[in-house]
Amino acid sequence: MVSMRGLRGFFKSLRQGKKSKQVVFTTLLLFLTVSVIFVLPSLSTEKTTEINTSTAFIQITSKANETIYWNKTYGGSDGDYGYCVKQTADGGYIVVGSTYSYGAGQEDVWLVKTDPSGNREWSKTYGRGWNDYGYFVEQTSDGGYIITGYYGGDVWLVKTDGMGNEMWNNSYRGSYTDCGECVKQTSEGGYIIVGYTQSFGAGGKDVWLIKTDENGSHQWNKTYGGTEYDSGSCVVQTSDGGFIVAGWTSSFGAGHTDVWLIKTDTSGNMTWNRTYGGTSSDLSYSVVQTSDGGYIVVGTTESYGTSYVDVLLIKTNSSGHHEWDKTYGGTNHDRGCCVLQDDDGGYVILGNTESFSAGYNDFWLVKTDENGNHQWDKAYGGTNDDYGYWVEQTTDGGYILTGYTLSYGGGDSNVWLIKTDANGVSVNPSPPVNPSSPDSPQSTYPTINYYGVLAVVIVLFLGIFFFAIRDKVKISIGKRVFYALPCPVCGAFIKMGAISCNDCGEEFQTCVVCNLSILEDSINTPCCQSFAHRSHLREWLKIKGKCPNCGEKLEEWDITKSEN
Repeated sequence: MVSMRGLRGFFKSLRQGKKSKQVVFTTLLLFLTVSVIFVLPSLSTEKTTEINTSTAFIQITSKANETIYWNKTYGGSDGDYGYCVKQTADGGYIVVGSTYSYGAGQEDVWLVKTDPSGNREWSKTYGRGWNDYGYFVEQTSDGGYIITGYYGGDVWLVKTDGMGNEMWNNSYRGSYTDCGECVKQTSEGGYIIVGYTQSFGAGGKDVWLIKTDENGSHQWNKTYGGTEYDSGSCVVQTSDGGFIVAGWTSSFGAGHTDVWLIKTDTSGNMTWNRTYGGTSSDLSYSVVQTSDGGYIVVGTTESYGTSYVDVLLIKTNSSGHHEWDKTYGGTNHDRGCCVLQDDDGGYVILGNTESFSAGYNDFWLVKTDENGNHQWDKAYGGTNDDYGYWVEQTTDGGYILTGYTLSYGGGDSNVWLIKTDANGVSVNPSPPVNPSSPDSPQSTYPTINYYGVLAVVIVLFLGIFFFAIRDKVKISIGKRVFYALPCPVCGAFIKMGAISCNDCGEEFQTCVVCNLSILEDSINTPCCQSFAHRSHLREWLKIKGKCPNCGEKLEEWDITKSEN
């Protein structure tokens, strides 16, 4: 450690000679330079924070030693979310969502690839410093992936290769907020996107359907809506080459909002549209064309059911005419987010339940027959909130589910991937214990380390602060903390305001303005030669215009050009 004597000598040297200011400036410059050298490299490098992967306590395997069901979490120390999952050609899974833990911005699109047992193979982030979200992913015919979502207020389309490396990205924008909710590769190799727009259309928000070629270049777009708020949630290319869009409308229908189904031709021209609902709010999030040519739609209803919000399942014929509908739920809020037609002709719904949860909100998987009659349901979750968004049937007859969990994992929220058998059976998650893998997700964009930026700001602030107090030193005696200056005779530290040195007895001049000792920059008045701090006397003269000791007028005296 540096001795107190050495410190005294250092400060004494600063007080002596005409070059003390140069010494202070040089010391300050070296301090800032060294600090910035160590901090700045973190501003442009990728994060190396390890990704936490929490694994279920057990995995159930078949006779062929192939994992049948399991669950895993993926994420870091902040909020990470999963919105869509698909089984890939190699039997593994691809998950898209968003991450606060990794990437270049506040929140980035996050793509995670796993093997058939849910072990992470790689992950990538996409974003450029905005809040960027990935809502839907699909494996494309070339083995890569197509992602849609939201990028800084625009619809965003990202194409990657089979390893998640970005090949291209396109945004489709207006003057206000626009968002992509779902994308599918079309029969000729292009892409169809549905979402909403506040930039175009007839109302405050309209359904927006965008068609692109295989390179993401815009071919055509259509808006659908009235004078109120309308939004598109899901799009599917139908057997006739056209498209079916599910969403909701406040412009048309019987209630506050109604389920809205829109059928178009291959060019996006509307061929028909239907609304479904009661007098309250009814929404739809997913649609599938069924084996009989009709459609199955899932969402939520406040108009029907047993509680304030229930899962709503609607079956129509090929023209959108209502065939039947069913509600599922208990005494609390229950929501439907995704639907698929099962191999047996029935339907599987993934949503969320508060009525049958272990905590506040759980994943809820509901299986029905071909007429919507309930066969079984399963809830998955812990003591906190857990939200399920997407379900796919897997090649082994089971199901893969994704969403996010606040009950398990290591961060504020983690992506949650659940594999079940054909009856919805999965393992119970273990307590939130998180072994780490050796690598972190790769970002194709520069990473901004906000802690590094904060460190640079703090260093600069401290530099300005130390320059302002120059050769003052902050010292403490017991619990008392104060600033001190070195005695000009012996170099000992003296509390600011003292009139004499405790070590050598040297008495100091006092300022006629503040009555404190003068150890810093001082000046004598031209009239009576009274001592004063230069800065104090300057402020006094601005107000009074006369000497604080003898009262002589000093309005014409230029204090800035006067020597001590």
